[in-house]
Amino acid sequence: MAWIQTPVPYALSDAFDALIAQPNDRSQSVFWLDSADANEANPKRSMLTLSLASVAHIDAQGALHFARAQDDVAANLPLWERLDAAVQAFRAREPNCPAGWVSWHGYSCGFLASKDLAQSPHPAAIPMAEIYEVQAALISDGSATILFLRAEDPDELPARERWWKDRLASALEGRGAAKTAKPKPLTIIDAGSKSAYVEAIAAIQQKISTDKVQQVCLTYPITFERPASMAQWYSYLRERSPASYCAFVQTPTIALASTSPESLFEIDDHVVSTRPMKGTRRRGSLPDDRLAEELRTNPKDRAENAMIARLAMKDLARVCVPDSAFIKEAFTVETYATVLQLTSTIEGELRPEVGPFQTFAALTPPASMTGTPRAAACEILAALESAARGVYSGSLGWIDGGTRSSFSVVIRALQAWGDHAAWHVGGGIIATSLPEDEWTESRTKALALGVDAEDVS
Repeated sequence: MAWIQTPVPYALSDAFDALIAQPNDRSQSVFWLDSADANEANPKRSMLTLSLASVAHIDAQGALHFARAQDDVAANLPLWERLDAAVQAFRAREPNCPAGWVSWHGYSCGFLASKDLAQSPHPAAIPMAEIYEVQAALISDGSATILFLRAEDPDELPARERWWKDRLASALEGRGAAKTAKPKPLTIIDAGSKSAYVEAIAAIQQKISTDKVQQVCLTYPITFERPASMAQWYSYLRERSPASYCAFVQTPTIALASTSPESLFEIDDHVVSTRPMKGTRRRGSLPDDRLAEELRTNPKDRAENAMIARLAMKDLARVCVPDSAFIKEAFTVETYATVLQLTSTIEGELRPEVGPFQTFAALTPPASMTGTPRAAACEILAALESAARGVYSGSLGWIDGGTRSSFSVVIRALQAWGDHAAWHVGGGIIATSLPEDEWTESRTKALALGVDAEDVS
């Protein structure tokens, strides 16, 4: 396999609008892993895929299936080690390839490595995960854009390059920058039940009082009829709330529009870091500096963040060189378009035999989206949550042909399957949580979709 990369004068957002964001078009599989926050000091790579080839999927029962025999190089190993062996083989074939593989992983994937964690299957029996190899893509580092192309025969690359450049030029010719129009309002099927949420909070706090659990991240879905264009909704949400790990994904089974700011983990040359978020304030109620100080010093938010950071460090230690995992930064306030977030950063050195998929398995389901202790929190969530989470609080991954991997946490996400769509909201519940405040926080997280706080059952 051979690959090339060549500069092109296009923004990824323009190419997305011209080639992909068409109403009712579900035919093209695409990932846009999008570092949309232009205010970042060091913008991350963004990639818009133009052509994908299936590598593998994990079915609804948790079985791994490879699409190509050449990738299944260690069929005798457990699932996540088997996938890491495939990554090693890919990197040996195509060292330093800048595009590599992309993947989505549902919340249920986090339960495959442990039989002790309770979970709920997706009602539509969609796969738990899909993994693809990038055949063509636009990649941006925040300033320049390159066209990446792969081919079995190196002699095919010049013709393929001309074809893609002609297609891009034709699609983008005469297009000017335009503000994204607000999509047609979503048709609500179920806006959530305040009484059910408050009752669930009471049940969690009763469990906390018995020392069974310290914190539980309780969520519920607001469900809709599937919109005509998930891509249009993504463009709208991205413009309103840019973030470091925005993403649009469309495959034959799911579609996803997410404006997540949260990293699950980053790997670069065996150094791994994770940055759980717990603690949110909507901007505007106070000046940012005063709001940041209130968030940083709030006892509830600090307690939640500290619990999750300790759990994440324990998770990371399972795949790291002994004693190398540590909390590098605690209680950092990060500023986004509409909110402030309280984060902590944990770092460690991966053991040589551990790859991105084993790291994923160690850190999922994400501590920030379940609670602590994780097994007890997941058991409670399985009993109390009204619907499966699907891709929400799962992950999106990007693996290159060198030493880098980046997996994000899927939050602030509109997901769709079949004719249905859902947006999950919620928050971390601890002993001192006030039900009315928790309900208000959950409804605030739905404002981006135009869902009013009074739209409840």
